[in-house]
Amino acid sequence: MAFTKRAAGTGTYKWPAKIKTPIDGGHYQVEEMLLEFKRQEAGKASTYKTDAEFLRAAIVGWEDYADENGKPIPFALKELDELLKDEFFVIGASQAFTESLMGAREKN
Repeated sequence: MAFTKRAAGTGTYKWPAKIKTPIDGGHYQVEEMLLEFKRQEAGKASTYKTDAEFLRAAIVGWEDYADENGKPIPFALKELDELLKDEFFVIGASQAFTESLMGAREKN
């Protein structure tokens, strides 16, 4: 397939994220959600001071995120700001973004 020309930093794509939260006994609870990332211009990520600051600019939507009763939580910046206070979410979302760039989920 030919590479299609597009303006740098435009468009979005969805990528799975695994959020690993430590639990008793030296184990993790692993939860998954689908994050929608805004495509970034090359080198732009390094202009942010923290991963959370970068993710606030990069995440523009999600799926499979629900409250304790299973009710889906729609994307909103206020809700994203709350999620970005959770270090385990930040780690999982950062890893998902990195995987999307590096092709870690590609099947050979």
